[in-house]
Amino acid sequence: MNLVVLMGTLKVKPVLKESTQGNYYAEAKLEIERVGCESIKDEITITILNELAKEFVKEARENQMVAVKGMIHSDDGDYELIANKISFLS
Repeated sequence: MNLVVLMGTLKVKPVLKESTQGNYYAEAKLEIERVGCESIKDEITITILNELAKEFVKEARENQMVAVKGMIHSDDGDYELIANKISFLS
């Protein structure tokens, strides 16, 4: 099972993009504090697709705390989180 739930801070307001196939998507950087080591933060790329991307871009703002549920995807060793649910926490 490939299920990930993360909570973190959006570093930059995401921008809605359109692929050459006409699909909408947005990418965002999520800064996450390591458990037990708040001084170290990891940055994870999340990708949001289609209607969720449109809603996300409309509501998201820089430095906003969000929770993301999705799955890990990898191409060529680069990992990203494909979101299927996003909750705004602040």
